[in-house]
Amino acid sequence: MTNSSSTYLGIVVGAAIGAVITWWVYNRQKGYLKQDHVLQRVNELEKQNTHVLMYLETFAKHHDELLNKIVC
Repeated sequence: MTNSSSTYLGIVVGAAIGAVITWWVYNRQKGYLKQDHVLQRVNELEKQNTHVLMYLETFAKHHDELLNKIVC
């Protein structure tokens, strides 16, 4: 094997290894982006649920007050 063929072979092998590493990193980042989207959606749902729970608590207090007024 000559020096030039050795050089070309090294370039091709290096490019192949670089392509595999780049593809692997890209796929890992894509997974993290999906995870971030899911976490953001969970936070939005948690805020909505907190709002609903506060409304239900207010409604329950009002209901108890009305019952107390009716009984007394």
